[in-house]
Amino acid sequence: MPISRRVVIAQSEGLYLSFPDVVQAKSGRLVLVYREADAHVARHSRLVLADSHDQGRTWVNRRYLDAPMTLAEDGAVWNCPRIVQQRDGGLTILCDLSQVTPGSTEPVPESQRRFRTFLWRSFDDGRTWSTRRPTRIQGLVPDRLLELSGDTWMVGSHYHSLRHFGTLTQVVTFTHDAGETWTATSIVAEVPGMQFCEGSIVRCPGGHLVCYLRENSMRGLPTHKCLSFDGGLHWSSPEPCGFVGHRPVAGLLRSGKMLVTYRDVRLHELDSGDKIGVQPATAAWLGDPGDESTGRCLTIEADSSGVLGDYGYTGWVELPDGRVFCAYHTRGDAPRSYIAGTWFREADFTEPASPAGARA
Repeated sequence: MPISRRVVIAQSEGLYLSFPDVVQAKSGRLVLVYREADAHVARHSRLVLADSHDQGRTWVNRRYLDAPMTLAEDGAVWNCPRIVQQRDGGLTILCDLSQVTPGSTEPVPESQRRFRTFLWRSFDDGRTWSTRRPTRIQGLVPDRLLELSGDTWMVGSHYHSLRHFGTLTQVVTFTHDAGETWTATSIVAEVPGMQFCEGSIVRCPGGHLVCYLRENSMRGLPTHKCLSFDGGLHWSSPEPCGFVGHRPVAGLLRSGKMLVTYRDVRLHELDSGDKIGVQPATAAWLGDPGDESTGRCLTIEADSSGVLGDYGYTGWVELPDGRVFCAYHTRGDAPRSYIAGTWFREADFTEPASPAGARA
């Protein structure tokens, strides 16, 4: 994106800033949440909030959402926060807590960790927040909370399959009493040998649900999607999408178009057999939710760091004037990742979407 349309939201020497999400509160101000840590796989972490009163150009009132968490003292670190505005006007944050044996100092493999998701609410546009409430949402990297009807809510997440080695399972967990209890869980996608995860769920104009899924086997496979026509109880088999992205973040624009932001992980195979990224970048896809042939892509920011995890997690919001403000973590030639933001419109999408150029 043009440098005039880019802003550095947060950057701190010695800290790894990542996993942002953003929402527009009732007052019109933007509220951002992100994680402050020492590394992508963290040993210590905090959740940070910031506000913008000018649609993302400047950010003020940085404050912490909750207590810091460290592996050494707590046996846990915060992972990936999400924020949403609910129908009652309040804001809701979800974040998973990654737990290991207290006293651990070395990174513990994800498959050997326990994850608990907590919930916070605010009814004053994010100025103050409730104490954290535990949920029974299974797995890690929760999606934005999705309200279905009344007090029935749904949250997507994933975990390492207990039935199939080397497989990730994407699920949804329901609450029927506005978050007081979390009970039924449905499997969205579990295919032996595939690693479907980090799902992003959207209600389409026809009322059905679509879940966009990261495929994490590092074979250059495209993002996939599953459909549900019964409120998330049952899902169709995964089918490939027109882009190759990790950590998809999807939503409908007022125009009816589907927008998905993600980390571009298309691969290109060299004559030597080695695989490199075609264009490591934070990117976006825009198209008709019912006809992927209409899709177009946009490179939000290319990343030259060469470190896959150090860019591409995003959060975005459509502004009243039709622009989209997208917050993302990136690194480039910086020593550690930081939070940046940019604005774009539907007219900026000019690149045809085609995962066929990604060869595994």
